[in-house]
Amino acid sequence: MTTPNNQPDPSDNLPGLARPNRLAWLLRYGLAVAAVGAGLGFRQVLTVWVGPGLPASITFYPAVMVVALLGGFGPGVAATALASLASAYWILPPAGFSVSAPTDRLGLVVFTGMGVFMSGVAELYRRRRHKAAAYDREAALRESEARLSAFAEATFEGIVESDAGRVVDCNEQLARMLGYSVAELIGLEIASLIAPEDRDRVIANIRESRESAIEHVMLRKDGTRIVVEVHGRPVSPGSARRHTAIRDITARKRTEAALRESEARYRGLFNTIDAGFCIIEMIFEAQGSPVDYRFLVVNAAFEKQTGLHDAQGKLMRELAPAHEAHWFEVYGRIAITGEAEHFVNEARALGRWYDVYAYRVGAPESRQVAILFNDITAHKQAEAELRRRAEELRAANEELTRFNRVTVGRELRIIELKKQVNELCARLGQPPRYAAELDEQVQPMP
Repeated sequence: MTTPNNQPDPSDNLPGLARPNRLAWLLRYGLAVAAVGAGLGFRQVLTVWVGPGLPASITFYPAVMVVALLGGFGPGVAATALASLASAYWILPPAGFSVSAPTDRLGLVVFTGMGVFMSGVAELYRRRRHKAAAYDREAALRESEARLSAFAEATFEGIVESDAGRVVDCNEQLARMLGYSVAELIGLEIASLIAPEDRDRVIANIRESRESAIEHVMLRKDGTRIVVEVHGRPVSPGSARRHTAIRDITARKRTEAALRESEARYRGLFNTIDAGFCIIEMIFEAQGSPVDYRFLVVNAAFEKQTGLHDAQGKLMRELAPAHEAHWFEVYGRIAITGEAEHFVNEARALGRWYDVYAYRVGAPESRQVAILFNDITAHKQAEAELRRRAEELRAANEELTRFNRVTVGRELRIIELKKQVNELCARLGQPPRYAAELDEQVQPMP
């Protein structure tokens, strides 16, 4: 047997297919026997209905045609021969294979010739039909291959077909990805394109004919390394031929590495700063008023700054039921407007004062707010102590002022009295009783 391209069919060399071929042969020639038997039986039925005198071969023409169309030339000729023998033995007089009438012998010859002719025509028709079907299959295959080729060239992925670990075919994307031409890649060992540290793992997948989706490093023609995401599968279970789709994810891996590094730096800063930090999700009631918030993220300093334990994932009302409403209002406003705010306020339920900077994060509909805050309770207490001491000093100063006023007034009155005594002494012609320095050190003269 040959394929539509006139190449030997591999099934010709496979003994396992002999049994299906023999079965098909038996079915085709068994059809010839069954059709002739059916034609003979149908004739008997017609004889009962319409009486004797029917042409000898009238019921065998359809049988031969059906067998020739379905089974081909050989079964058609076999059906013709069987029908001729049946006519000569059972239908045409005298009994046995003797056909005495010249017209019967001529009719038998004509039937035989027509049977062979119909078998030949039917065989030609079958071959034309099979050829047309084969042509249609080839055209469909060519069209499918063209579409597949166009798709392979249009895709952003590299596609390779391999057999026993060697490149059989690939698309331009793979060639450009690895810095080769398609012609250079065909015939290369897959192992030579894979980085040494990943080679055993990848080759094991190929040898074991496994379907796989893995990441590994490949080597370009110039020796540079790229990271690829690979999806491969055998053409059929256990087959050494394999289809693989190779995507260059080097840029993505670099981005991921940069993100991990950035996240590590952020995480380090996040957990080492003394300020408290958290991200909350605001919760609003049906009327749109903020009523609570949930802690989504907290840093290491959060507990020290707030005194709240295991806050992540919990509601503020759950942790501090008496928390003041003004905190919910401020954060709710920030979540809705997106305008950051910096403020100082007291959280009496926590027994603390806070210096807070809050801003919205994420999409507006997420209702999330990031909060950076410091516990300034000690500072506020120090301010209160300063105010208290200042008030005490003010009161003491007022008391001192009042005391000074009383003391100075008394001294002034004493001085005035001393002056009057000295004036009286002068009128009486006596010497002054007190010295001229009129102060508290003045002593009466002897």
